Amino acid sequence: MGLGLQPFLAAKIARNPRSVTAQGATLGSASRIGNQTQIAYVVTTNSGSGLVLPNVGGDAGCLLGDDIVVVNGLQAAIIVYASASATFLGFGVSASGNTGVAIATANTAIFYSVTATTWAVVVGGSA
Repeated sequence: MGLGLQPFLAAKIARNPRSVTAQGATLGSASRIGNQTQIAYVVTTNSGSGLVLPNVGGDAGCLLGDDIVVVNGLQAAIIVYASASATFLGFGVSASGNTGVAIATANTAIFYSVTATTWAVVVGGSA
């Protein structure tokens, strides 16, 4: 921001990676990923394996077109949820926000906010 960039633009350029803790086994009990997080590295768990993507829009949400990368560094699969009215689509994935998308051990998924209720998802596969 010392270069005169707006705070949101500066955070977007910096990619803002964060270590996050997975918890909960449902949309209601899972850990929320903050709206400024573009790279979420899951390295710990607290009684569960869930994460929730931020809502799209509003002051506390992410913007349309934003991408969030989730890296699973755990020795177990994790589930990424979205709002109850959201849908995940892409690369063979079609799921509701309540159901979520599974990310296997040592894999990565990229989520793109396409509309306020649709996330495009690319999930990595096994090597």
